[in-house]
Amino acid sequence: MSASKFLNPKQKRFCQVLEICGNQTQAAKEAGYSARTAGSIAARLMTNVNVQKYIEELRIKRQKSTGVTADKVLKEFAKIGFANIPAEAYKASDKVKALEKLGAHLGLFSDLNTALATLSLYGELELMEDGSYVFRPAGSGKATNASDKDKVSEGSEDDS
Repeated sequence: MSASKFLNPKQKRFCQVLEICGNQTQAAKEAGYSARTAGSIAARLMTNVNVQKYIEELRIKRQKSTGVTADKVLKEFAKIGFANIPAEAYKASDKVKALEKLGAHLGLFSDLNTALATLSLYGELELMEDGSYVFRPAGSGKATNASDKDKVSEGSEDDS
């Protein structure tokens, strides 16, 4: 069942606009919320589980319709990053900017992804079935037992 069934029309519109523009305050204004309180309303809406689920449903639907996925963006970054192009002939800046915007839209640059990438420099991470991660420091062979409050859960970073 779609999470949108649990949202009122303004909440649905907020999600739809946010999926396109990525700016919470702007999305709240365009959804019909007061310009004066749009920022605080947007922050409150982002704590609503059904709003978060609907935004994710919209993101997945858009990825399927456009064929743009995190994997494709990362592959293009790799091609550009490892290309052997002389500095004076490098004209890919517009492409890099477009890829950065797509990557941000797909959540590639979220705080969670940054933290996971940093941790992976110092050991191994294992994704558990419950969405948490277990960290194994390099060379120890042992998992660091994290209490429930220390577990990192998957999530997406919202752009303000």
